[in-house]
Amino acid sequence: ESTCLFVCFCCVVRISTIPYTFCSYAVCLSLVCPQVSLTSTWKEVKKLVRNDVRYEKFGSDSQRKEAYKDYTEQRTQSAKDNFEALLVETRMITHKSRARCNQSSHHRKEIMDILKNDRRYLILDCMPEEQRLILDSYMIKLELRGPPPPLTSCEQPDRLTLLRREQEGRR
Repeated sequence: ESTCLFVCFCCVVRISTIPYTFCSYAVCLSLVCPQVSLTSTWKEVKKLVRNDVRYEKFGSDSQRKEAYKDYTEQRTQSAKDNFEALLVETRMITHKSRARCNQSSHHRKEIMDILKNDRRYLILDCMPEEQRLILDSYMIKLELRGPPPPLTSCEQPDRLTLLRREQEGRR
């Protein structure tokens, strides 16, 4: 397993030109080992990497633990941001979605069924409570914002239209 990780790491980063960091190693781990999720503890990861030469070269145990903690916090925040971007892209979620979800759970189930097809949803699958909180806060934000403005009022003229208007004004 260590050899596989080392080969993967060498493919991603050239060790001779870029200084080795634990975060780079953790990224490689997350690509290679499916056991490493957003909720994986340091003890679980340490068991997977303790025989790896690169692990031994990276500072003391407390530095390794701190680096892994920073990496997981950054990775978790990135996953949450990506999930929020997915919600923005999902047209089924509107300013009326929260009211529909409160009336019946069927609408929430439909939303979740659509979201389950996206990798950004699946990454946070190990944190269902966070998923629910992010979805609820997004629906509240949409509800407070109200219906979107009509298309005619938010359409910005494109560059070609502006040039034509400018040319007509010169005539």
